[in-house]
Amino acid sequence: MTKRHFSMVLTAIGLVALGGTALAQTGNTTNGTGAGVSITSGDFNTLIGDSAGTNLTTGSGNAFLGKNAGREQIRLSDNVFIGRDAGLNNGITNPGPTGTSGLDNVFIGADAGRTNTTGADNTFVGARAGRLNTATDNTFIGTQAGFSNTTGADNTFVGEEAGMNNVGGRRNSFFGEDAGQNNTEGDFNTFVGRSAGSLNVLGIRNTAVGNEALFDVGRA
Repeated sequence: MTKRHFSMVLTAIGLVALGGTALAQTGNTTNGTGAGVSITSGDFNTLIGDSAGTNLTTGSGNAFLGKNAGREQIRLSDNVFIGRDAGLNNGITNPGPTGTSGLDNVFIGADAGRTNTTGADNTFVGARAGRLNTATDNTFIGTQAGFSNTTGADNTFVGEEAGMNNVGGRRNSFFGEDAGQNNTEGDFNTFVGRSAGSLNVLGIRNTAVGNEALFDVGRA
Protein backbone atom coordinates (compact mmCIF):
# COMPACT_ATOMS: atom_id res chain seq x y z
CA MET A 1 0.00 0.00 0.00
CA THR A 2 1.40 3.37 -0.96
CA LYS A 3 2.07 6.28 1.36
CA ARG A 4 -0.77 8.15 -0.39
CA HIS A 5 -3.27 5.48 0.57
CA PHE A 6 -2.16 5.61 4.21
CA SER A 7 -2.86 9.38 4.31
CA MET A 8 -6.46 9.11 3.22
CA VAL A 9 -9.27 9.02 5.75
CA LEU A 10 -12.66 8.21 4.24
CA THR A 11 -15.73 7.28 6.28
CA ALA A 12 -18.98 6.45 4.52
CA ILE A 13 -22.07 5.05 6.21
CA GLY A 14 -25.47 4.67 4.58
CA LEU A 15 -27.09 3.68 1.32
CA VAL A 16 -25.14 5.16 -1.62
CA ALA A 17 -23.06 7.36 0.66
CA LEU A 18 -19.86 8.87 -0.73
CA GLY A 19 -19.94 8.22 -4.44
CA GLY A 20 -17.63 9.63 -7.11
CA THR A 21 -14.03 8.41 -7.29
CA ALA A 22 -13.15 7.49 -3.73
CA LEU A 23 -9.37 7.42 -4.19
CA ALA A 24 -9.43 11.08 -5.31
CA GLN A 25 -10.84 12.18 -1.96
CA THR A 26 -9.23 12.89 1.38
CA GLY A 27 -10.74 13.21 4.83
CA ASN A 28 -14.45 13.10 3.96
CA THR A 29 -17.09 11.76 6.34
CA THR A 30 -20.61 10.93 5.14
CA ASN A 31 -23.56 9.27 6.79
CA GLY A 32 -27.03 9.01 5.24
CA THR A 33 -28.76 7.96 2.06
CA GLY A 34 -27.28 9.93 -0.84
CA ALA A 35 -24.99 11.97 1.39
CA GLY A 36 -21.97 13.11 -0.62
CA VAL A 37 -22.84 10.71 -3.40
CA SER A 38 -21.45 13.02 -6.12
CA ILE A 39 -18.09 13.89 -4.55
CA THR A 40 -15.20 13.46 -6.97
CA SER A 41 -12.24 15.37 -5.54
CA GLY A 42 -13.66 17.46 -2.68
CA ASP A 43 -11.75 17.01 0.57
CA PHE A 44 -12.39 17.30 4.32
CA ASN A 45 -16.18 17.51 4.09
CA THR A 46 -18.56 16.27 6.76
CA LEU A 47 -21.95 15.37 5.28
CA ILE A 48 -24.44 13.74 7.62
CA GLY A 49 -28.13 13.18 6.86
CA ASP A 50 -30.21 11.93 3.95
CA SER A 51 -29.23 13.87 0.79
CA ALA A 52 -26.85 16.11 2.72
CA GLY A 53 -24.47 17.57 0.14
CA THR A 54 -25.75 15.10 -2.41
CA ASN A 55 -24.64 17.24 -5.39
CA LEU A 56 -21.30 18.31 -3.97
CA THR A 57 -18.43 17.40 -6.31
CA THR A 58 -15.21 19.33 -5.68
CA GLY A 59 -16.04 21.62 -2.75
CA SER A 60 -13.92 21.21 0.35
CA GLY A 61 -14.12 22.00 4.05
CA ASN A 62 -17.92 21.97 4.23
CA ALA A 63 -20.02 20.67 7.12
CA PHE A 64 -23.63 19.77 6.25
CA LEU A 65 -25.67 18.08 8.97
CA GLY A 66 -29.37 17.34 8.49
CA LYS A 67 -31.68 16.05 5.81
CA ASN A 68 -31.12 18.00 2.56
CA ALA A 69 -28.58 20.31 4.21
CA GLY A 70 -26.54 21.90 1.41
CA ARG A 71 -28.14 19.52 -1.05
CA GLU A 72 -27.73 21.64 -4.20
CA GLN A 73 -24.26 23.01 -3.56
CA ILE A 74 -21.82 21.77 -6.19
CA ARG A 75 -18.30 23.19 -5.94
CA LEU A 76 -18.23 25.76 -3.14
CA SER A 77 -16.17 25.43 0.01
CA ASP A 78 -16.13 26.39 3.69
CA ASN A 79 -19.86 26.48 4.41
CA VAL A 80 -21.57 25.17 7.55
CA PHE A 81 -25.24 24.15 7.33
CA ILE A 82 -26.89 22.40 10.28
CA GLY A 83 -30.59 21.49 10.29
CA ARG A 84 -33.19 20.06 7.94
CA ASP A 85 -33.08 21.92 4.60
CA ALA A 86 -30.52 24.38 5.95
CA GLY A 87 -28.73 25.97 2.98
CA LEU A 88 -30.56 23.61 0.66
CA ASN A 89 -30.14 25.78 -2.46
CA ASN A 90 -26.87 27.44 -1.54
CA GLY A 91 -24.65 28.09 -4.55
CA ILE A 92 -27.06 26.52 -7.02
CA THR A 93 -26.51 29.44 -9.44
CA ASN A 94 -22.73 29.34 -8.99
CA PRO A 95 -21.66 25.87 -10.11
CA GLY A 96 -18.26 26.99 -11.39
CA PRO A 97 -15.01 26.59 -9.46
CA THR A 98 -14.42 30.35 -9.12
CA GLY A 99 -16.41 33.27 -7.77
CA THR A 100 -17.55 34.38 -4.34
CA SER A 101 -21.26 33.60 -4.54
CA GLY A 102 -22.48 31.36 -1.75
CA LEU A 103 -19.18 31.21 0.13
CA ASP A 104 -18.44 31.37 3.87
CA ASN A 105 -22.00 30.98 5.12
CA VAL A 106 -23.11 29.52 8.45
CA PHE A 107 -26.78 28.46 8.63
CA ILE A 108 -28.00 26.68 11.75
CA GLY A 109 -31.63 25.67 12.18
CA ALA A 110 -34.37 24.00 10.13
CA ASP A 111 -34.84 25.92 6.85
CA ALA A 112 -32.18 28.47 7.83
CA GLY A 113 -30.91 30.09 4.62
CA ARG A 114 -32.89 27.55 2.64
CA THR A 115 -33.22 29.53 -0.60
CA ASN A 116 -29.91 31.36 -0.40
CA THR A 117 -28.31 30.97 -3.80
CA THR A 118 -25.67 33.68 -4.15
CA GLY A 119 -25.41 35.31 -0.72
CA ALA A 120 -22.01 35.08 0.98
CA ASP A 121 -20.57 35.79 4.43
CA ASN A 122 -23.90 35.31 6.21
CA THR A 123 -24.64 33.86 9.63
CA PHE A 124 -28.19 32.66 10.29
CA VAL A 125 -29.10 30.88 13.53
CA GLY A 126 -32.66 29.78 14.27
CA ALA A 127 -35.48 27.95 12.53
CA ARG A 128 -36.24 29.68 9.20
CA ALA A 129 -33.77 32.46 9.92
CA GLY A 130 -32.87 34.13 6.60
CA ARG A 131 -34.97 31.58 4.76
CA LEU A 132 -35.40 33.68 1.59
CA ASN A 133 -32.05 35.44 1.70
CA THR A 134 -29.91 35.97 -1.40
CA ALA A 135 -27.83 38.90 -0.08
CA THR A 136 -24.47 39.16 1.66
CA ASP A 137 -22.96 40.10 5.03
CA ASN A 138 -26.06 39.56 7.17
CA THR A 139 -26.37 38.19 10.70
CA PHE A 140 -29.81 36.88 11.69
CA ILE A 141 -30.24 35.15 15.05
CA GLY A 142 -33.63 33.95 16.26
CA THR A 143 -36.60 32.05 14.90
CA GLN A 144 -37.60 33.65 11.57
CA ALA A 145 -35.21 36.53 12.04
CA GLY A 146 -34.67 38.08 8.60
CA PHE A 147 -37.04 35.50 7.12
CA SER A 148 -38.03 37.54 4.02
CA ASN A 149 -34.73 39.28 3.41
CA THR A 150 -33.67 38.95 -0.21
CA THR A 151 -31.47 41.87 -1.32
CA GLY A 152 -30.85 43.68 1.97
CA ALA A 153 -27.17 43.53 2.98
CA ASP A 154 -25.10 44.34 6.06
CA ASN A 155 -27.99 43.82 8.50
CA THR A 156 -27.93 42.46 12.05
CA PHE A 157 -31.24 41.11 13.38
CA VAL A 158 -31.25 39.41 16.78
CA GLY A 159 -34.46 38.14 18.35
CA GLU A 160 -37.48 36.09 17.38
CA GLU A 161 -38.94 37.55 14.16
CA ALA A 162 -36.60 40.53 14.33
CA GLY A 163 -36.52 42.08 10.85
CA MET A 164 -38.73 39.24 9.68
CA ASN A 165 -40.27 41.13 6.74
CA ASN A 166 -37.18 43.03 5.68
CA VAL A 167 -36.68 42.67 1.94
CA GLY A 168 -34.17 45.22 0.72
CA GLY A 169 -33.38 47.35 3.77
CA ARG A 170 -29.65 47.75 4.34
CA ARG A 171 -27.37 48.35 7.29
CA ASN A 172 -30.04 47.98 9.94
CA SER A 173 -29.53 46.73 13.51
CA PHE A 174 -32.59 45.25 15.24
CA PHE A 175 -32.30 43.67 18.68
CA GLY A 176 -35.29 42.19 20.48
CA GLU A 177 -38.37 40.11 19.75
CA ASP A 178 -40.25 41.62 16.79
CA ALA A 179 -37.82 44.54 16.60
CA GLY A 180 -38.10 46.09 13.11
CA GLN A 181 -40.41 43.24 12.22
CA ASN A 182 -42.15 44.99 9.33
CA ASN A 183 -39.26 46.99 7.98
CA THR A 184 -39.05 46.29 4.27
CA GLU A 185 -36.86 48.91 2.60
CA GLY A 186 -35.79 51.23 5.44
CA ASP A 187 -32.03 51.69 5.81
CA PHE A 188 -29.62 52.66 8.60
CA ASN A 189 -32.09 52.04 11.45
CA THR A 190 -31.26 50.89 14.97
CA PHE A 191 -34.12 49.40 17.01
CA VAL A 192 -33.42 47.91 20.42
CA GLY A 193 -36.19 46.40 22.54
CA ARG A 194 -39.25 44.21 22.15
CA SER A 195 -41.30 45.48 19.17
CA ALA A 196 -39.10 48.55 18.85
CA GLY A 197 -39.80 50.10 15.44
CA SER A 198 -41.98 47.12 14.71
CA LEU A 199 -44.23 48.89 12.21
CA ASN A 200 -41.50 50.82 10.47
CA VAL A 201 -41.70 50.10 6.75
CA LEU A 202 -39.70 52.69 4.84
CA GLY A 203 -38.27 55.00 7.53
CA ILE A 204 -34.53 55.61 7.46
CA ARG A 205 -31.87 56.63 9.98
CA ASN A 206 -34.02 56.10 13.08
CA THR A 207 -32.82 55.07 16.53
CA ALA A 208 -35.27 53.59 19.02
CA VAL A 209 -34.41 52.03 22.38
CA GLY A 210 -36.98 50.48 24.70
CA ASN A 211 -40.09 48.31 24.70
CA GLU A 212 -42.25 49.34 21.68
CA ALA A 213 -40.12 52.45 21.20
CA LEU A 214 -41.08 54.28 17.96
CA PHE A 215 -43.51 51.44 17.43
CA ASP A 216 -45.06 52.91 14.27
CA VAL A 217 -42.40 55.29 12.98
CA GLY A 218 -42.10 55.25 9.20
CA ARG A 219 -45.36 53.38 8.76
CA ALA A 220 -46.66 53.67 5.21
